Amino acid sequence: MLMNDELRKRGFSLSYPDDHIVLLMHDGKQVAAFSQTGATRESIEAECERHLLEEHNQ
Repeated sequence: MLMNDELRKRGFSLSYPDDHIVLLMHDGKQVAAFSQTGATRESIEAECERHLLEEHNQ
Protein backbone atom coordinates (compact mmCIF):
# COMPACT_ATOMS: atom_id res chain seq x y z
CA MET A 1 0.00 0.00 0.00
CA LEU A 2 1.57 3.26 -1.15
CA MET A 3 -0.82 5.64 0.60
CA ASN A 4 -2.32 5.69 4.08
CA ASP A 5 -5.96 6.36 4.94
CA GLU A 6 -5.21 9.77 6.48
CA LEU A 7 -3.88 11.09 3.17
CA ARG A 8 -6.91 9.71 1.34
CA LYS A 9 -9.16 11.56 3.80
CA ARG A 10 -7.25 14.74 2.96
CA GLY A 11 -8.10 14.39 -0.73
CA PHE A 12 -5.06 12.54 -2.09
CA SER A 13 -5.29 9.58 -4.45
CA LEU A 14 -3.09 7.66 -6.85
CA SER A 15 -3.71 7.08 -10.54
CA TYR A 16 -1.99 4.51 -12.76
CA PRO A 17 -2.33 5.69 -16.38
CA ASP A 18 0.04 3.00 -17.67
CA ASP A 19 2.45 0.31 -16.49
CA HIS A 20 5.26 2.78 -15.80
CA ILE A 21 3.79 5.86 -14.11
CA VAL A 22 2.03 6.61 -10.82
CA LEU A 23 0.32 9.98 -10.59
CA LEU A 24 -0.30 11.64 -7.25
CA MET A 25 -3.59 13.50 -7.31
CA HIS A 26 -5.04 16.00 -4.84
CA ASP A 27 -8.72 16.83 -5.12
CA GLY A 28 -8.69 15.50 -8.68
CA LYS A 29 -5.66 17.50 -9.85
CA GLN A 30 -2.23 16.02 -10.59
CA VAL A 31 0.44 17.23 -8.18
CA ALA A 32 3.30 14.79 -8.90
CA ALA A 33 4.40 11.87 -11.04
CA PHE A 34 6.55 8.90 -10.04
CA SER A 35 7.92 5.88 -11.85
CA GLN A 36 6.18 2.75 -10.62
CA THR A 37 9.54 1.13 -9.92
CA GLY A 38 10.77 4.11 -7.89
CA ALA A 39 7.62 5.11 -6.01
CA THR A 40 7.73 4.34 -2.30
CA ARG A 41 5.29 5.07 0.48
CA GLU A 42 7.84 7.45 1.98
CA SER A 43 8.38 9.39 -1.26
CA ILE A 44 4.65 9.72 -1.86
CA GLU A 45 3.95 10.82 1.73
CA ALA A 46 6.78 13.37 1.51
CA GLU A 47 5.32 14.79 -1.69
CA CYS A 48 1.86 15.01 -0.09
CA GLU A 49 3.30 16.96 2.84
CA ARG A 50 5.30 19.22 0.52
CA HIS A 51 2.19 19.92 -1.53
CA LEU A 52 0.11 20.78 1.52
CA LEU A 53 2.77 23.10 2.90
CA GLU A 54 3.61 24.90 -0.32
CA GLU A 55 0.22 25.01 -2.04
CA HIS A 56 -2.23 25.10 0.84
CA ASN A 57 -0.19 26.43 3.78
CA GLN A 58 -1.28 23.52 5.99
